[in-house]
Formats: sequence, C-alpha cells, structure tokens
Amino acid sequence: MNEYSVAGLLAGYRQGGLSPVTVVEQALALRARAHRALNCTAYALDETALAAAAESERRWRGGTPRPLEGVPFSIKDLFDLAGAPTRAGSRLTAGHRAGATARVLQRLAGAGAVLVAKDATTEWAIGGARNPEFGIVRNPWSADRWAGGSSSGSAAMVAAGVVPFAIGTDTGGSIRVPAAFCGIVGLKPTNGLVSTAGLAPLSPTLDTVGVLARHAGDASRVLAVAAGHDPEVPHSLHAGYAHAAAPGPRLDGVRVGVLGGVFMEDLDRSVEQACSAAAGVLRDLGATVSGAELPLAAHAQEIGYQLLYTEAWALHRDRRERLADYDPAARARIAQGAASSASDYLAMLGYRHALQCGFGRAFEDFDVLLTPGCPGTAPGLADLAVDINGRRVPLLAAQSRTTIMCNLAGLPALMMPAGFAADGMPVAAQLVCPPLREALALRVAAAFQQATDHHARTPAAFARPG
Repeated sequence: MNEYSVAGLLAGYRQGGLSPVTVVEQALALRARAHRALNCTAYALDETALAAAAESERRWRGGTPRPLEGVPFSIKDLFDLAGAPTRAGSRLTAGHRAGATARVLQRLAGAGAVLVAKDATTEWAIGGARNPEFGIVRNPWSADRWAGGSSSGSAAMVAAGVVPFAIGTDTGGSIRVPAAFCGIVGLKPTNGLVSTAGLAPLSPTLDTVGVLARHAGDASRVLAVAAGHDPEVPHSLHAGYAHAAAPGPRLDGVRVGVLGGVFMEDLDRSVEQACSAAAGVLRDLGATVSGAELPLAAHAQEIGYQLLYTEAWALHRDRRERLADYDPAARARIAQGAASSASDYLAMLGYRHALQCGFGRAFEDFDVLLTPGCPGTAPGLADLAVDINGRRVPLLAAQSRTTIMCNLAGLPALMMPAGFAADGMPVAAQLVCPPLREALALRVAAAFQQATDHHARTPAAFARPG
C-alpha cells in the first residue's frame, strides 16, 4: 500500500492502485478501534463518509478528481456540520444540531476530502483534560498519558493513523501542544488566514484554525485548500496560500534564530537535547543558526491566558446562570475573565502590540525562530502533571509557555516531531515565522523531516501492516 499520507493516497488513486472506498472503509474501521482504546471521537460519520468516498471513486474513474479527492480526515467538534451535533465537549449543547456547515469544512469537502468523524475536545476548548460528560482522550503512544488539549481527539486520530490529517483550533497552543505530545506536525497559521465562520468561538483575538498531520507536506496541501478570505469574518485576511509541490532538501540562506532566555529555562533534558539536535540538523542542511532573544515573551503566557479568559467570559457570561453545569476547570478559567476591567483589556492589547513589534525586530535578523516544544512529555493521567527532570509541574503552568505568544502576535507557528525521551514519548521543536510566511515554516519542517525519521515512527498499538 502507498504511504498513508495525503500525497501517498493521491498518488495511489492516480495510479489506480488504491480505491477511495476501500481506504475510507479501512479508516472507519480503525477509527472505531482507536475510539475504543483512546476515546477520540465525538461523533462518527460512517454513512456520509462512505457516500462521499463512492463519489470520489467515480470522480477518479471519470478523470475529474479535485485536489484532495478521496482523502479521509476528521475535524474537532467545535465546527458546525449541517444536520450534525456540535457538542463542543459540553453538556449544555445536548440536542443541538447545526443549521449550516463551517466555512473551512465547506472548502475541504469541496476539494473532495472525506470527513469521517468529529473529534473529541475539552469543553469549549478551555476545559480540563477529564471532561465530565465525555471522558478523557488517551495518548496513542501510552494509554496512561493524555493526548493534550484542546485538539486532543484530532491529534490522537492522526497519531493513531486513522486519518492523514485533521482540522483543529489553536487559541493558546491547542493544535501545537497535542501535536507535540502525540509526535505529529501541528500548524497554527497566521491569525485570520483560515476562516473561523461556523466555529464555536473561545477568544476571537486568539482563535486560529489549523492543521494536524504527520507530514509537513501534507499540512501544506491542506492549507492550500483551507486558506482564503471570508467576507463574513471581520478579521479574515485578504490572502491565500499556495502549496509548493517539491520543496528542496537544502536550507541554504535561511537564517534561523534559536530563542534563548525564558525559552530554555525549566526544560526537561530530553526536550533541550532535541531542540539542540534540531538546530544542528538545520545547520547541516545549510541554514545559518545563531542565538536570538525576545525579552517581552517572558510575560506572554500570563497575559495571553488572561486575555483568553477575558474574551471567553464575554462570550459565556450570558450562560452564567448555568455555570454549575460547566466542567469545573472550564468554569474556573472562564470566571477569571470576569475580573478584567476595560482598562485591563486595553493594557493586554497594548502588550500584544508591543510583542508584535518585538517579533518584528527579531525578524529583521532572522527568517525563522526555533523554540523548544512543550517543556516535557505528555502528562500522566494520574496527576496531569508534566515531568521535568523528575519534578512534577502542573500542566497549565507548563504547556503553553512557547505557544501562546504566537497567538498573541498572530504569527504562523509549526510544531514538529524532534525525537523521543527516555520514557519513549515524543518531544518536539517549534518553528515561528513572520505573518503569512507559512510556506517558509513548512519548507523548513519538510527539509527537517527528509533528514530525520522522528515522524516516521508510529505507536506500536496502531502500526499499519505492510
């Protein structure tokens, strides 16, 4: 069988060696198996997926395939699909069925991609790992670890090999953190590049729609379909994205800055070593690599969280009579936003602008910035803490240290597999680029993946035969 990737499936269909119906049938069977082991699915779409696969098969036979014809995928259960429930991980949404389909889902379906499931998520993308209504999503690499939040189900689906890509959301790292914990690629594009229409919002300033995949090249193909201006979304950019079919294996002339300071503090040795090794690989590929600083970033996690909570409170305060029905973690986090005054909110936006300026100065000297991923491997289910050199650190204090700054600044960022820790769990490194330079992040990640095999390893329980 061709490689189970977007590119591999399309090549197999084109050559006639693969059938979209057979591929989707296999994805549905593996989805059911993965859900039993990992609790990764919020809503299965077997019947509609098989009908879409049959249409894809007809198109391939008729010589009219679309860009993602017959490729199975899944989407986080924050996006609307007409006629299907959008639960957003909440008991408050019981009985709700969407009246329209989210714009990004329209684009992907219009390109021939086959939706097989809506993926489990934390409540409103802000709740705790243990969802009181739906349970916890387990990590494909170890069932006693969390897959990460809030795009946990989507990361588990990709890492388990059910689908070659999934669509998630990233407000403070909710694509990139589970990607790091599950050993896959997580791409957060420039804020506003992909439409948020039909998405249950959390923080309009920070919310971003992005891609989870095993291969950077696959993420590039998907982004080329998903990106584009949406006149119904106020902050939607007048921009698109073009997939580069064959990025070169060399990075000559690319200036990489390795962020120091707070980024290199309190890291597990496995993450520090992986980030250092990644810098070495990029240097071997021809990039110039040197140290970089971003002093304002030390405050990004604290201010970013408070901005997120403030906007979440503004969206959820009309439900305050039902706060007792929320996941306790979601309730506690959203409630923190009630304490923010108008002047506090303006100060947060002022910091956001200063952070953007700081990144702008850094990008005068560098094309891409390299940071560690998460400071440790995926948290255990017993205490939901991250192990950093034998010390247990609360997850919320650790997970978004390098990620939420990119949401605040509106920058594209890509998490990529960078190795494995002694406990056998994946570790990651992150690439950050200037606005609308997704192509550069994806090019660097693709070159890195050509030179390494971290992404090629799969969890033993979900290894595909052949």
